[in-house]
Amino acid sequence: MNIAKKELFVAWFFLIAAIVFEVLGTSFLKMENQILGYIFMALFIAFSYFFMGKAIKKIQVGIAYAVWELLGIILILLVSFIVFKE
Repeated sequence: MNIAKKELFVAWFFLIAAIVFEVLGTSFLKMENQILGYIFMALFIAFSYFFMGKAIKKIQVGIAYAVWELLGIILILLVSFIVFKE
């Protein structure tokens, strides 16, 4: 695997990490203890933006944002149905 492909692979890994942290952050808003939920939400959303910033160094912003939003919405819907029974 050459360097360019490896860097692109790592960028996609960062994008997936950004999506996972966004879903975790959004999910923590449903915690019983709202203060703790907000703290976790802020922490995980900060991680999400950090990894998104790393990802867009190698992936075009439009593509990264579209994938981030699409997969984020799908995963948040799944968490809502499965975990929160909404």
